[in-house]
Amino acid sequence: MLIQMAISRSREYQADASGAGFAGHPTGLASALKKLGTYTKKLPMDASPQTAHMFIVNPLSAEA
Repeated sequence: MLIQMAISRSREYQADASGAGFAGHPTGLASALKKLGTYTKKLPMDASPQTAHMFIVNPLSAEA
């Protein structure tokens, strides 16, 4: 499980680097990711544990 988590994290970093390269402005991508993280903590999302994996961010992490 630890190896699987490490591979997943590595792929996540590669995706972020690719996205920043594609966008041409890494601070814009970082800002967008920060906004997504902030909003998920404020807004409740209508999601179940069965569909949570289809969201960009964890919809179950909102603080009610």
